[in-house]
Amino acid sequence: MEVRAQLDRLRSFLGTDRSILLLCIGLAFLIWLFTKLSQSFITEREVTIDYVVPEKRIMADNSPNLISVRVEATGWEHIRNSLRRKPLNIKLDLDENKDFQSFSNLKIESIIARNLNSNTKISTTSVPSIEVRMDDKAFKRIPVSLLESIKPAPQYKLTDTPIVVPDSVTVSGPRFIIEEFKSVETVRLEMSNLKEPVVVPVKLKSHPLPTLSFEPAEVNCKINVEFYSEKTVEVPIVVQNIPDSIMYVINPRKVKVSFTAVRSIYDKITDQDFAATINFATFDFDNAQPLPIELRVPKGIDKIKMSQEAAELFVNK
Repeated sequence: MEVRAQLDRLRSFLGTDRSILLLCIGLAFLIWLFTKLSQSFITEREVTIDYVVPEKRIMADNSPNLISVRVEATGWEHIRNSLRRKPLNIKLDLDENKDFQSFSNLKIESIIARNLNSNTKISTTSVPSIEVRMDDKAFKRIPVSLLESIKPAPQYKLTDTPIVVPDSVTVSGPRFIIEEFKSVETVRLEMSNLKEPVVVPVKLKSHPLPTLSFEPAEVNCKINVEFYSEKTVEVPIVVQNIPDSIMYVINPRKVKVSFTAVRSIYDKITDQDFAATINFATFDFDNAQPLPIELRVPKGIDKIKMSQEAAELFVNK
């Protein structure tokens, strides 16, 4: 019953002036649309370019791989092209014996036209000319330079300089560029609050020239981090270059040395690993002054402080 009621209302509406008006508007719109689509107009279309490079040669510049051109066709033709979704692609064959080659806009237009149907025209002024440079392909082994900002957590420290593995890579590309290459940098590695050793992959900085590449394009960075503590030892002060016949007294006889050391070597370090000396050759009998203490320390410690920087030397002539 409900369906029949709706049909009855529709029949009643179709007999009204309003329905006739809407029908006329719809027919007018369709006529206008068909007329417009039958006319020609210009739109932009992207063209991808593939360069056919001879073996053992390589492109040495940033020649475009994508250009936009203006094409003229009817609206129906533009609709058909968009529905096909087939990209417009052309190929440029490069001469093995030429380092520099030029393709005029007329040449590019002719190649593009062969890939279009007869109902589509190209606007010549929209087609650019293309310059291409080639060179022999070369290879070179170069060192890797690490860019980093690595910060251990409080009470932790780097036990050595972060290293990259491998420390060198092979760069390949145009010969005239490769010959000038000295090293390659990594992208900046930023890490903080480290509390344990880690191995982190780091990418190499890419080159603006897409045909220049690195193998491998990624290296590993080894970072050694250890917990550290403070320690203090007493080191005897020794007088150097003093004759055996001279009697002397040192004040103080020992100097306290405080330092920080990582856990792996903390217990191994003793006062025997240090040497504190003063030099008798700099002593002035007429104007006796405290002599500076020279301190020799073992490797691997940090934040070294002495309880005092000089010692008094009392000598009997």
